[in-house]
Amino acid sequence: MASPLWAAVSAFPTPQTLGIHLPNAPEYIIAFNAAAVAGGRVTTSSPLATASELGYQLRDASASTVLTLSAFRQTVEAAAAESGCVKRILCLDEESGSIFHEDKGVEAWRADGVTPQDCFALPYSSGTTGLPKGTMLSHRNLVANIAQCTGQAEHNLDMTADDVVLGVLPAYHIYAMTVVCKAALRVGATVAMLPKFEAPTFLAAIQEHRVTWAPLVPPLVHFLAKHPAVEAADLSSLRIIFSGAAPLDAGMQSAVEARFPGLSVRQGYGMTELSPICHFAHKDHNKPGSIGFLAPSCEARLVDPETTDDVPEGEEGELCVRGPNVMLGYLNNPKATRDCMLTGGFLRTGDIAHVAADGQWTIRDRLKELIKVKGFQVAPAELEGILMGIDGVADTAVIAIPHDRDGERPKAFVVRSESPAGEALDVDAIKEAVKAVVSDYKQIEEVAFVDAIPKSAAGKILRRLLRDAR
Repeated sequence: MASPLWAAVSAFPTPQTLGIHLPNAPEYIIAFNAAAVAGGRVTTSSPLATASELGYQLRDASASTVLTLSAFRQTVEAAAAESGCVKRILCLDEESGSIFHEDKGVEAWRADGVTPQDCFALPYSSGTTGLPKGTMLSHRNLVANIAQCTGQAEHNLDMTADDVVLGVLPAYHIYAMTVVCKAALRVGATVAMLPKFEAPTFLAAIQEHRVTWAPLVPPLVHFLAKHPAVEAADLSSLRIIFSGAAPLDAGMQSAVEARFPGLSVRQGYGMTELSPICHFAHKDHNKPGSIGFLAPSCEARLVDPETTDDVPEGEEGELCVRGPNVMLGYLNNPKATRDCMLTGGFLRTGDIAHVAADGQWTIRDRLKELIKVKGFQVAPAELEGILMGIDGVADTAVIAIPHDRDGERPKAFVVRSESPAGEALDVDAIKEAVKAVVSDYKQIEEVAFVDAIPKSAAGKILRRLLRDAR
């Protein structure tokens, strides 16, 4: 007999929208997949969201029910009142009156009239401008992406039923939603979930559960490469680290592999609008710094961002992707949907990419984040990779600042490591280290030492916060 939670959620009338406002927990996966079986919709939110942020999302998604914990009840109640559409708040840890203590029976598990093209998941993208947008992902989108990632032998994520997959990425984010909540289950792997990242529990979970397959984001890869606490942990069970959500510098990728012999660090690429994966490295073809190959059943173009014409072979351009994993569109926002789609169904990613002769792809940087110096384009990710290679640098981010003569120039924000090298690090040392390896127009104009680099839960640098604070 299935769990009462599965039976209750899967019995929701179609097509209601279920809001899940929870930290990582096994119940998250149960509720998410039960709603899929029921033919309803799910919108997932960050447990750190304010009542105002959550209220906007619940209202935009027309959520009728919210699944949460009593610790978040006050925020959810305020958000529900603001939304005007939420009818029920269900707390997993409150027994009184909870429908999760009733078994509705297997006969209620499946809804009639649901098609593969119906919207199921409504994750909200953070967006660089304006309010977050609800990304409409269909049942077909998600099923296709799971098949793309776990299907063809030698051309998949190399995850098997023997693997123990680490669930430290936030489940509300599309990366974990697909890789942890669905792909891992499809192959029959074991999932070890953590409510959030904390260094001691992160390392202990890998060691105690003998984790073999770890989907991570670059900040966590940096942690494994540089943090002294890693030395005392037994991480020998790890065979694959899969890094996504933001570019991982080739040097950092190689540094982690050197620290853990036998470990393979592989990159992938995607976005919420692609369910999310469209590129990933293969088992026998894994080039440091590369996002690997195009996923099965996907097509890609590189276009001039201004004209949307295809760029000549061998040149960089904006990556555009077509495939069964491309979203239905943005909820209640047809203009934003039109703006990101090209004729023929290609989705504009907003990322500048290059494809090598061997078919392996590299992301250069976000189109909107490129720094324009004297008309030349400077990729923050390139400079960040160089900065991370400097002894004493624990973390870094680069943004554009106005410049009277050159238009823009790079500014680096640097977090010193807790080491003698970090204590000795100064502005001149950083500038000289970068100057030695880059052209004049790429040199750092300003350096600011900070306590931390602001990042999203998925590990993406929140450059707008750095620009606002500069």
